[in-house]
Amino acid sequence: MPDELKIKGISSTYFYIFNTTQEPFDNVNIRKAFAMAIDRQAIVDKITQGGQTPAFGFVPPGIKGQKDEYRKEVADNYFQENLDEAKKLLEQGMKEKGYTTLPEVTLIHNSDDNHKKIALAIADMWKNNLGVSVKVQNQEWGVFLKNRSNLDYQVARSGWGADYNDPMTYIDMWTSNSGNNDTGFKNEEYDKLVEEAYATDDNAKRMELMSKAEKILVQDNQIVMPIYYYSSVSLVKPWMKNINIDFKGDLDFTRAYVE
Repeated sequence: MPDELKIKGISSTYFYIFNTTQEPFDNVNIRKAFAMAIDRQAIVDKITQGGQTPAFGFVPPGIKGQKDEYRKEVADNYFQENLDEAKKLLEQGMKEKGYTTLPEVTLIHNSDDNHKKIALAIADMWKNNLGVSVKVQNQEWGVFLKNRSNLDYQVARSGWGADYNDPMTYIDMWTSNSGNNDTGFKNEEYDKLVEEAYATDDNAKRMELMSKAEKILVQDNQIVMPIYYYSSVSLVKPWMKNINIDFKGDLDFTRAYVE
């Protein structure tokens, strides 16, 4: 029954990363154009089909904010899907780079049927919406990780789940010296915001600093291309009470009872 279906956002984000040190994604307008030119709802409806939610920020639902979930307090409206604007940004970026045609682009992903389906769908969207041909390349996990860490790629699949229930587990991975930052992105303002967030015990201030950092990451620089937030989907009978689904999507029956 519909009222028994429980869909809850959990603390994982599926996204692509751009290599900001390699053409053509060393240009922010080209990165923005690619991020704006896909249909996320079609991906979650037709490919993943698991109740996922289109993502327009990096921190997913389910993560604590100041008083409620961070994503409820800080809207993920850092960009939108807009084909006309994407075409304009691509044209602007190509002019800035002096391109008459875009250099060859390759999207890499690790071996997995779902990753492959998503990559092929996105490459097709880029072709249809931007007129850009993108080669999709499947790589064995070890090779894939090595190429990402060595910045030997242009666009790559990625994903991240929370180590703990706080936005910082998503925000501090993009600092200049982070071992998880495989994009070449280095930004002094971003680093300072993260440092200040670590230094204060004022939770409201922490959230403000981290939201500013997320804006720099996604809206201002489009280092990541969010695709969707993961969701937990379950059926709970009305006579089963007090079942809790935590931020990771794990079911907690410790206080559950039958009524």
